[in-house]
Amino acid sequence: MLRANHPVAWRQREEQHRVEQLVRERGRQQQRPNVAGWDESEEEAEEEEGAAPGSPMRRGVRMTDGLLERVMREQGQYRGAIHLNSKLALSMSRLLSVSAGALNKFAALTTLQLEHNLLRVLAPLELPLLRSLQLHHNRLARLEAAWLRGVPRLQLLDVSYNRLASLEGVEVLPHLAELRAASNCLRGATALAPLARGCSGLHTAQLKHNGRPVTANRPTTSL
Repeated sequence: MLRANHPVAWRQREEQHRVEQLVRERGRQQQRPNVAGWDESEEEAEEEEGAAPGSPMRRGVRMTDGLLERVMREQGQYRGAIHLNSKLALSMSRLLSVSAGALNKFAALTTLQLEHNLLRVLAPLELPLLRSLQLHHNRLARLEAAWLRGVPRLQLLDVSYNRLASLEGVEVLPHLAELRAASNCLRGATALAPLARGCSGLHTAQLKHNGRPVTANRPTTSL
């Protein structure tokens, strides 16, 4: 009879556990389209993604309360309806939208990572302790003061690799110390004017590779 600590017995148990996990995961994947919090849109994921229509790679996900809570559980940070540790990472989640109603529950956030998604717009954030907001590698064509007025303590804003033609909106961030806006469509003094109007604490601005729309194969000219 094999004891529990016998190597063969452990290998058998590990194999059984792995199979059980695979079965559970396949079951979740089959049910996922009907799970509360998921709202997938194939049309809004553009052809530039390089995937055929109908392919899962073309699908984007709209953020809802249910989706956010599920992500929290996966990160091991979700502790009930309105509590979250100081950092929330939602990078590379193919998000098409941001639900302010879902995010603003977590008022203790100091870092919010939304980079490498499909965001074209934000929603008005009300996160009074937020210090760092990562939005690089999205599809933002503009910023709006209404989106940022609720994060007055923001010190780092990264909007590089988007489609911004102006920095309008950042003037409501008096404590902004570092702005990363490389590889956008910013051109000329007018595009940068909002920095002079309100960002009195700014000491670092990364603005390289601006001036023309970003293409897949060639960087833009420097500002």
